[in-house]
Amino acid sequence: MALVYPFHFFFNIRHIFVVLACCFLWHGAPVLASEGGTIRLLSYHNHPPFVTGPEQGLSFDVARMLTAFAAGTWKFQVRIVPRNRLDLELAPWIQGRCLNSGGDPGCGDDWSLLWVNPAWGFGENAGENFLWLKQFEDSNIILSRTESPVDYQSPESLAGLRLGGIRGHRYLGLDPLVTAGKIQRVDGDHERDNILKLLMKRVDVLLLPTSTVRYFLTQDATIRAAAGQIFVAPTRHQQFWRHFMIPSTRKDLEKVYGDWLATGAFPKGVGGE
Repeated sequence: MALVYPFHFFFNIRHIFVVLACCFLWHGAPVLASEGGTIRLLSYHNHPPFVTGPEQGLSFDVARMLTAFAAGTWKFQVRIVPRNRLDLELAPWIQGRCLNSGGDPGCGDDWSLLWVNPAWGFGENAGENFLWLKQFEDSNIILSRTESPVDYQSPESLAGLRLGGIRGHRYLGLDPLVTAGKIQRVDGDHERDNILKLLMKRVDVLLLPTSTVRYFLTQDATIRAAAGQIFVAPTRHQQFWRHFMIPSTRKDLEKVYGDWLATGAFPKGVGGE
């Protein structure tokens, strides 16, 4: 029998911002091999908790903290890029052409990618082409309405239902059922809008990251007030780690990020644990 998750399941997203704010007071910094100017922190995650407003959210907090941690040696700057454009920009790296680039202009290594996983389409040799450093564990969960709860067990659990999706996103195990006409996919552009569509009965189910759902159920007054109307299926669609994805030539960046994470600056339990 499926159960509605208690509200406190989501409450600790608030702790992220408390911890992040406190960590600006930490004055230690690593010794870097050389000055590197600006490091671009790329991300295609343009939604909470990663982006919550202009220059706000976890991505921007991480950039500010890393800049402070580097003590003026490097500046870390967030750049939000749609996934399809990002794939084009990083194509030389994804295709493995940058291991011995010979000056290829597409092989600049003044960047890192935030919040991603090696299994998310970064090439067959993603483990060799990039360095990976864990950030936190997250998951994708299935939401429905408490008045008509969906006890998700597998993609087939959603057959015959309207799935609220995000335009351009791919959903493991669900896309073939959409193609086969077994699931009707209704796309939107924003996660918050999709939650409101669910509440207004314009879709039957949503698939969203746990970290995103926690943010809205604790930080968004409208959605928080409707928390009792939202059912979270106990069985997750996926569980995964989010990582820094770093060019394989930048072991110095890997060390900076590792040293920073070792200070406890970034909480590990904010996602799908």
